[in-house]
Amino acid sequence: MMRRFQLYAAAVLVAISVAACGQSDTVTNRNVRAKLLDASQQTRQVFAMTKDGVVTLSGTVESDSARQLAVRLARETTGVKDVID
Repeated sequence: MMRRFQLYAAAVLVAISVAACGQSDTVTNRNVRAKLLDASQQTRQVFAMTKDGVVTLSGTVESDSARQLAVRLARETTGVKDVID
């Protein structure tokens, strides 16, 4: 009975640890990039790099509104903690 409880407790701790880690930077970056490609012709030349949940955007846009759109799309992406543009 005690052994079964120990296994159950270990499984719960592993599940909590995995959930706390969140998604990887690779997945976050892929999701940001997909949003930028899908949103507008204006954001297709914006590139993203993600490290520790912080997305750095680079590239060229034609207007400040296109830059703001790219920043907003990145900020709204799951896993993004901050955006640098």
